[in-house]
Order: sequence, then C-alpha cells, then structure tokens
Amino acid sequence: MENFHAIIPSFNPGEMISSCILSIRENIPDSRITVVDNNSEDGTPEFLKKNFPEVEIIRNSTNLGFGSACNMGSRGSDCEYLIFINQDAQINRFPIEEVVQVFSENEYSIIGGKVLSHESLPSPSVGARVSPLSTLMHWATMPLRLIGLRWFDMIAIPESEEFSQVQWIPGSLMVFRASDFVTLGGFDESFFMYVEDIEICYRAESRGMKTGHLPSIISSHSSRGGEGISRIAVHHTLKNQKTFLSRRHGQFLSTTAITISTLFCIVYGLLGSMLLFPFGRFRRSSVNLLLGGLTSLATLPENELNLR
Repeated sequence: MENFHAIIPSFNPGEMISSCILSIRENIPDSRITVVDNNSEDGTPEFLKKNFPEVEIIRNSTNLGFGSACNMGSRGSDCEYLIFINQDAQINRFPIEEVVQVFSENEYSIIGGKVLSHESLPSPSVGARVSPLSTLMHWATMPLRLIGLRWFDMIAIPESEEFSQVQWIPGSLMVFRASDFVTLGGFDESFFMYVEDIEICYRAESRGMKTGHLPSIISSHSSRGGEGISRIAVHHTLKNQKTFLSRRHGQFLSTTAITISTLFCIVYGLLGSMLLFPFGRFRRSSVNLLLGGLTSLATLPENELNLR
C-alpha cells in the first residue's frame, strides 16, 4: 500500500503544475498523486493526461475552491498519510522516515515544514494565535512589511531548526494522518479559499489533535512575495477571517475587527496606489488592496446574514 497520497487542487496552473508533480515524484517516489481540477480553461486535464498518465485526474465542472477540491481528492484514499500541496508549490526535501516517525511516536495529526520563497529565501511557515485583536493589528501594520518588518504578522519565520508543536501551518503544504483528516471531516467547504488552513488546525486542536512544524520538510512556494497581493486574496481572506472569528469570538468583536481591518486596506490601498506608482509590483498590490477592501466592505452585510 502506498503510504502517501499527494493531492493537488488546480485552477489554470499552466506549466507550473509540472514542477509540482515532478518534485513529488523525486522526493516521494512511491506516492499516489491526484490532481483535482477546478474547471481550468488552459487545457490542464489534457496536458496531464498526455504528460503524466500515472496521475489521477478528477475534473470538476465548476471551480469549487481549495478546500472542496482537497476533500474530493482525499475521498476513498487507502493511504496512511495525505499531502495537500498548492499547484504553485514544490517539495524540495521530504524525509519520509522522519515524517512517519513524528506521526507514529509523537501522536501528531497535522505536520508542515519550512517554506522558501520564489527567491529561495525563508518564508513565514508557523502561524500565531488568531484573535480579533491580532487580526486587526495584522492589517493595521501591513505597510511595515513592505520594508521588511514583520511586526504583528499572523505567520512567522521559525527561529528553531527543531521539531515543535505550533498553532497552525500554511496550506501551501500540509501533511495529515489520513484517519484524523477523516475524523475531522476534512476542510470546511464554506471557506472557498484562504483561512481554511487556520480553521482546520484550530478545529483539530479543539478535538485534542496536535499540529507540528518539521523544518526538515522543505518546500518552495512561488507566490510568496513574487507577484504581490491579489484582489481576490484580500477579499477572501477578510471574508473568511470574519467567519472564523465569528465562530470563536462572537459577532460583535469579529465584525468590529474586520470592519476596521477593511478600512485599513482601503486607506493603505488608496495611498499606496497614488504614492507608489513608479514601482510596478507595489502599485499593483496597492490597487488590489483597495479593490479587495472595497469588495469586502460591500459584502459585509451579506456575510452577516449568512452567519445568522
């Protein structure tokens, strides 16, 4: 029986998905690989069928989002461990025996590892505790991250090279004990994209399951710092943070935190789009921050109704 089942949700990935699949083949040669395609329009299923005939392909007629695609790919798996990996991520190192040992001896349910940026620099890969205040401060201090200061960021670069228990790990690469993933019921499919990684780690903790960070697992994620902030990322992050915080801290605190955070996005986006126009990536990020904030502000009343 194959011990590891790698599941890749895809949506118009282009050729980058080849690098992802090849990295899995190289580092986990006997793994089962499934691509769940969310109605790509770039010929991804045909490309995979021609170039990677051993890869299982599940084709959706519409874009179901990240969590739903992950759940779909995991159903019926007979492997002991599930690996969920972004289409724009690659595995650089995956010490199979060490991973199995951590799961078996330490009774962990979820494990992540070190993440590198598109420039091969360390990226944040350990999540901090999430609260209305920490969420608000994350958005309020966003301009500081443009100059390399990560104060009040919700995710940090780990200082230790030792295995450690953590609050949550990013969804670009997550390894689950399959039986625990089934017990949890998979990812929450009401989160279309973003924050589903935080939500499932917190849900696991509430059931007595542990999340760990194993630095000897190394992956790279091309979107980390490469193209700046996208409008869709801003909108879905704010929306899903609102849902997550509402469940844990109630409507008043969550609504207050996300409304103020959204206003920070709009103000910073407006100022940045005017002041950073000579710098292409920063200006695009500023415009997307503004547009994502405006979209989130417009949909806040709708989100309130959906949570009742």
